Amino acid sequence: MVTLRYPADARRFGTQGKVLISVIITKDGRITDETVEKGLGHGLDEEALRVIQQIPDEWIPGTVNGETTDIKMIIPVTFRLG
Repeated sequence: MVTLRYPADARRFGTQGKVLISVIITKDGRITDETVEKGLGHGLDEEALRVIQQIPDEWIPGTVNGETTDIKMIIPVTFRLG
């Protein structure tokens, strides 16, 4: 299980919202090319990337016309102070 840690800077400044991470899911179900598409700063972008990079490589690959293919996907990571 991957645990999300709220960065101290983000907590101090009250920063919350969504970080959008783009990834490529390969034909063999692995995640590659993790990139922040829309960030929030204050350490949240780096934390979102860290969490995405720790997700096990057990994805179901995309198919187009019955053929397995690499696909690009956007994964939102939501940060909320509670």
